[in-house]
Amino acid sequence: MGNSRSSATLPTLAGLPLGNGRAHFGTHVRELEIRARALFPQLRALTPLVEGEYFPHLSSFASLGGIKLGAVSHLPCKMEIAPGPSSTLVIPHCGGGRWTVEGREVSTHASRSALLISPAGGVGFTEETSSGLYLSIDSARLKRVGLAMSGGIPVDFDLNNSRELNLRLSDTVSLQAGLELILGQVASALENPALVPMLQLEDLFHRFAALLLAPGHLLQEVALREGTPSTGELDLICDRIRTKPYTPVILSELEERSGYGRATIIEAFRDRFSCTPVQWIRRERLSRAFEEIRDSSDPARIDGIAESLGFLNRRGFDRLFQYHFGIGPLEIVDTPAGRMH
Repeated sequence: MGNSRSSATLPTLAGLPLGNGRAHFGTHVRELEIRARALFPQLRALTPLVEGEYFPHLSSFASLGGIKLGAVSHLPCKMEIAPGPSSTLVIPHCGGGRWTVEGREVSTHASRSALLISPAGGVGFTEETSSGLYLSIDSARLKRVGLAMSGGIPVDFDLNNSRELNLRLSDTVSLQAGLELILGQVASALENPALVPMLQLEDLFHRFAALLLAPGHLLQEVALREGTPSTGELDLICDRIRTKPYTPVILSELEERSGYGRATIIEAFRDRFSCTPVQWIRRERLSRAFEEIRDSSDPARIDGIAESLGFLNRRGFDRLFQYHFGIGPLEIVDTPAGRMH
């Protein structure tokens, strides 16, 4: 990549919070800028604070639905985030840094504090060898998640106020542990993007961001409805899901619409259907796919039917279909008369 040094002479870089197995290694900062801007357009510049052209770094970038993630590990550098349409979360994984945002000095420290940078942008200086995660916030999605988590009470996340964020909710509870669990799921999804809607990764990330940004509001007792959904109420929830079978089930939205907490909704589905809401909608989608493929009798339509029902990976769809029905989609089409009534 423009540098002939052997791997034996490379300095040890901090581990990435995401995508170590898929990390891209480079030696020129311009190369990192180009890669980063593809998914993180508000990054304006990276300037090494070490002499010479040699600037080793590791980088892993992911786009999961509406989430833009960048994980970077490097030597000390100056990083500038330009003004843009969204706020940015900076979450150190190793080391930390000091930032100037809106004329104020703030700092970040791994496992202790993160940083919200408003759409106005900011400039930071990382410490020694460091790594971190950069996340662009979808404010509309965050607002909806906040409403669900607060029991319908609007939450002001103050996204225009750049500030340091505490990763520790108490002496014994750290958001860092929860983030690492989510990142573990993302790492799996990088190999199989069809898992993203199934695991509700966008919802999980925005829940994490909501709790990080407004713990005082969301850690209060939420005035959710008592008891469990009636048969009629559960039917309404199911009907709402059926109207858009291609849309991932987002428990935050079900909370908001029904007034019941996610744990109550999940338990109600288990009691009635012996599965979670996510498993239920998957069964519904597969059943509809079975009917449409059976009635079509055209192998060329299988891809379109699967995609229309939210299955974006044909190989994954075929595996789920085979597991659920004991027969593959093409076998249905090849059945005599193309029928399996």
